[in-house]
Amino acid sequence: MKFLMFYVNDTSNTKVPTGILYLLTILKQRGHSVSVFDNSIYGQEKDKNDHDIRGSFLNFQLLDLRPYGVTYNRVTQDYVDTEVARHLQNFDPDIIGISITEDTSNSGLYFASLCKRILPNVPVIVGGVYCMTRPDQVISHESVDMVCVGEGEIALPTLVDRIAKGESIDDIQNLWIKKSDGSIIKNPVGSLIDLNLLPYPDLSLVDDRHLFAPFAGHVYKMTYIESQRGCPRRCTYCCNQVFLNTYKDHIKNYLRRKNVGRLIDEIVYLKNEYGLNFIQFTDDDFLLRPVEELVEFTKLYKERVNLPFWIQAEAWHATDEKVGLVREAGCVSISMGVETGSEYILTKIMKRKTPREKTIEAFRIMHKHGIRTSANVIIGVPEETRETIFQTIELIRECEPKSVNSAIFIPYYGLELREYAVQKGYLDDNYHRDLKDSWRAVLTMPQISNDELENLARTFVLYASLPKEDWSDIEKIEKKPDENVELKKILENKFWNIMLERGINLDIPGFDYDGFLKERRTELSMRKPRNSYQDAGHVGTA
Repeated sequence: MKFLMFYVNDTSNTKVPTGILYLLTILKQRGHSVSVFDNSIYGQEKDKNDHDIRGSFLNFQLLDLRPYGVTYNRVTQDYVDTEVARHLQNFDPDIIGISITEDTSNSGLYFASLCKRILPNVPVIVGGVYCMTRPDQVISHESVDMVCVGEGEIALPTLVDRIAKGESIDDIQNLWIKKSDGSIIKNPVGSLIDLNLLPYPDLSLVDDRHLFAPFAGHVYKMTYIESQRGCPRRCTYCCNQVFLNTYKDHIKNYLRRKNVGRLIDEIVYLKNEYGLNFIQFTDDDFLLRPVEELVEFTKLYKERVNLPFWIQAEAWHATDEKVGLVREAGCVSISMGVETGSEYILTKIMKRKTPREKTIEAFRIMHKHGIRTSANVIIGVPEETRETIFQTIELIRECEPKSVNSAIFIPYYGLELREYAVQKGYLDDNYHRDLKDSWRAVLTMPQISNDELENLARTFVLYASLPKEDWSDIEKIEKKPDENVELKKILENKFWNIMLERGINLDIPGFDYDGFLKERRTELSMRKPRNSYQDAGHVGTA
């Protein structure tokens, strides 16, 4: 069977779609032919480019990835449609899959309609987190034949195998199936896959430009590694609660980890096969692993991998012993959710149980071990005020992270905090997140306007990093940005001087940056020009 997957990535960011690659690699191992149509290689408008927006918020320093072959052309939707038609004609798929989030659902379903117009008899299956939160909405779309309402590593291969054999697909767990009479079979969610049984993802299935990504002032060849899946916490603003609710009947097995030896084998294979020089772990909290496993990981990673890596962690688990172990293994940076400095917002609205003192201690420990830290914050949640935002700013100033990622709350379907916002009248019950709302405040609250929230988001990092004697000037930029463009440039230059000295950028000892770029340029010079849908790409950032 021929299976075509659409990677719907409207943000035009370099990002290896690990989840999709696991699915396609399993299908390849079962003897099926697979292909990917990747719309992220086409140019998007700048206000839709997540990295550019984050760069304008001073979350990091923008870089030019063009020397590494990561470029893009601004193209029309008609051009993309023509490339889709060409891909469909050349590959001639038996089944089409589309993975979507709420952000990309409009684009994904557009592609579903386009495919049906061109190949009306080819079944279309749609999956992704949006299908867990709004399966009825997705299955009702005229161009969708099936919806995966849970994990796909068991369901999708079973589906393709059965279609290939001409067998019934009506009882496959995790799948909703639309019959010819319009009726829908809603199969229950099935058991969870053992992560140790997953294959090593075939990175060659996606454009190699996704492997070249910026981090802390430099460009590396990297990929994402899933060491564990799931998070035990139910923060009201996080989609993890969607997964926990979906698998409520399998909750005891939801949080899963790969065995350390199996994990190291996978990383060694990917490093050697694709020439990687940096690793990013996707785990929500890498330090959830018990100490004895981290001891084993540190020993094997140093011996067999020996690459710098980045992780995410929660303050409760950032103990001196655990942080020391991952630092010894090669961890150079840890990203941690601070979220808010308001006790009320933290405990009553977000329902997090990490006290302020624990967060401050975690950053102290990470800095003690020479870790480059990044703090993540969310503003604009229900009941947010100017005062609570400045409480967050004060907490960030006390933690002194090397970089700050400030974001505006997104009320996705399935979130408890979305339901709260609807009940309070802050959000229309029919609100659907789209990329046009990227980095915009969408709740309507009486105590703070959306303009004020958005302006505070743009100046948050300045308030959190510059001396307080600059706050009056920052407030001018915040409240009247168009009238203070030159002042903004002056303060941003001051900000970068402070943050560069603090360590927002990172030079990894022994890494040959010049040699790496030279090697990539040589590789590009020997490569044949791209053609067809591979002609377009995108500009990256740091």
